[in-house]
Amino acid sequence: LISCCLLQPLMAQYVMQLDSVQAFPGNQVFVGIQIHNASPVTSFQCDIPLPSAVTAEVGSVVVNANRAVDHLIVASIIQDSILRILCFSLNNTPFNGNTGEIARFKLSLPTETMEASLPLLNALIANTNGQNVLTSTIAGVVKVMGPLNVIISSDAGVVCSGQSVTMTAVVSGGGWNPTYVWTSEP
Repeated sequence: LISCCLLQPLMAQYVMQLDSVQAFPGNQVFVGIQIHNASPVTSFQCDIPLPSAVTAEVGSVVVNANRAVDHLIVASIIQDSILRILCFSLNNTPFNGNTGEIARFKLSLPTETMEASLPLLNALIANTNGQNVLTSTIAGVVKVMGPLNVIISSDAGVVCSGQSVTMTAVVSGGGWNPTYVWTSEP
């Protein structure tokens, strides 16, 4: 017989998360805001400090139509480089669902490569009683990719038809997870 007891009560999880994104220099990219809630929530807010040379398009901030009911979303830039987002219901109506993207915004990326964190500051998720139930946040990452470089070498100087050869590829730059496929022509 095995018995178990809980030393701490189980707590419901209310998590706000930013998606990680990557794109080439000078491009624009949408960043999703995810909320995972254990019970109904009616509103959220957050501040997102923007990395140097990254700008947010305030007018691009939208609430996900699949999760919103009568929710309004407002965004502004404060202190020159912090994107502040507020989303709420004047009727205190809960969002639909309990997981997934709740809103998104567009970033314009610099012309140089870079990688930086997108933290969530001053975040809150409000329940139907107006209480902040946020239990954790997960930062995103924005990566401006450089050109993809592939260096291929072999273990033999000259390869004749029918001869085995070992090829090695070193991939750098580009995206986080570059892939390649070997093909051969006889």
